[in-house]
Amino acid sequence: MTTAHRCDERNKSFQKQLGFNELRQDRENSAVQLRKQKRIQHLNKKRANFQADVLISEKMFFPPSLIEPQLLNFYPILNAEITPGIRLDHLVHIIKECQDSEIMVLALGSLKNVISKNREFPFGLVCNEELIRVLMQVLNSKNTQLIQQALWCVINFFADAPGNILDKFIDQGIIPSLCEIMKTNPSQDIIENCIWALGNLIGEGGKYRILTESFFLWRDFLHLAVSDNLSIRKVSVWALVNYVNNKPILSLTISTEILQILSSGLMSEDYEILKETCWICYFVTNNHNELVQYLFTYDYITRLEELLRNNNVKIQYPAAKIFGNISICGNEYCENILQRGFLQILGPLLTHPDNKMKKEVLFIFSNFLAGSKDMVLRILNHPCYKALFEYINNENLTLKKEAFWALSNAASCESVEVLIKLQELKLFPLLLQGFFHLDVNLLRSILDSLLNIFKVFRSYYEWDNWVNFVEDFSNYDGFDKIESLLSHPNHKIMEKAEELMRYKESRYSDIEYS
Repeated sequence: MTTAHRCDERNKSFQKQLGFNELRQDRENSAVQLRKQKRIQHLNKKRANFQADVLISEKMFFPPSLIEPQLLNFYPILNAEITPGIRLDHLVHIIKECQDSEIMVLALGSLKNVISKNREFPFGLVCNEELIRVLMQVLNSKNTQLIQQALWCVINFFADAPGNILDKFIDQGIIPSLCEIMKTNPSQDIIENCIWALGNLIGEGGKYRILTESFFLWRDFLHLAVSDNLSIRKVSVWALVNYVNNKPILSLTISTEILQILSSGLMSEDYEILKETCWICYFVTNNHNELVQYLFTYDYITRLEELLRNNNVKIQYPAAKIFGNISICGNEYCENILQRGFLQILGPLLTHPDNKMKKEVLFIFSNFLAGSKDMVLRILNHPCYKALFEYINNENLTLKKEAFWALSNAASCESVEVLIKLQELKLFPLLLQGFFHLDVNLLRSILDSLLNIFKVFRSYYEWDNWVNFVEDFSNYDGFDKIESLLSHPNHKIMEKAEELMRYKESRYSDIEYS
């Protein structure tokens, strides 16, 4: 067949497959798909920009039950029967234009109700510069009722509004205004609401905490946290939790002062104060480990041990987090609490119903097992070791991982006495189960602990005992499992596996392995 003939046949074939009608249908289908894609893009863009700044032009309705009833007497249009509810833009307009303080109180109270009851409140449609300016004018007035209602609105805005809305409030000077009201207003309720508003703002991130630092807000919170007014004391301690929990980390000087003044809250009988004080102690000791010494100096350890026995996990958990900080601060502190009988408290918590609590308990055990020989043996000789290492077979991957770390840390101890104890408890085979874990750092730790076991036993055992140990290791497929790692993509893991495989042949010749 000639080249020209082949081209002619190819053209005929093409025309046969895609005739005029087919081509038109194909174009129509493509156009339909394109319109669908554009529609989806339009909807996604609309959803993404729902909180963006736009004019209040949409009819946003909310149930009439959220409006202050007296307000309807002044503005019957709010409850017009022709609408399915009350229009939010009408309410906002009233707030912006109102000159009567009585009506303003009712309107702000209604707005507060709408914000607090609507989880999908359209902040971007409502919170423009004009409304924020009106709220700022109210906050800077002398009318206590107006200030209180405006504060409630601000509290709710700061609790849920996106960052661009918060920035608008900041640009209008909300932080200095709230600080001034908090310091000078005689009303305890208004002071409390200022703390709530600032606490919500700081809780949105370190950026907002930094903006308050020039006002030394932490000192005001600290002063109010020891107030005679229980309600103010509660909210101040809560606000301080947000303050210390954000980056950048507070200086050691500020953290020390906060801990010194508020640590007495650990003795409080009030649930809220006790819970928040525990969190403050956790955050400051987590940021500055040297502050752990303060808890020992003033014997808050006894109280923290009591809190671990509390029936409320919201108290137990932050208390356990504090002990987690202690467990990474050195053998001196760990040995101190272990000698106090801490395992009698910690052991039963391994069966706690809350997984977060169990994870923290396993973390503490893991750190203890990375400590001195005496610390490791104290745990291995305690009945709690069984419950601890049973988590290696747990279905929860997070708990399983913590248990592997604990066993790996224990097996990394260079004490022959510890390793013999692990061998007696038949815990070595459990280490091999960790070879299938995806965490590279954990896998390297397990291989390091196995290398430690082989090196220590090779130096300690007589020849016959050494051969028996290697044979036992082979019998539970130890070397076969190690061999599966020789092709691991991580170079360090592959090298450690190769080093371990050398011990497989050592039972046949008396070779020293470094």
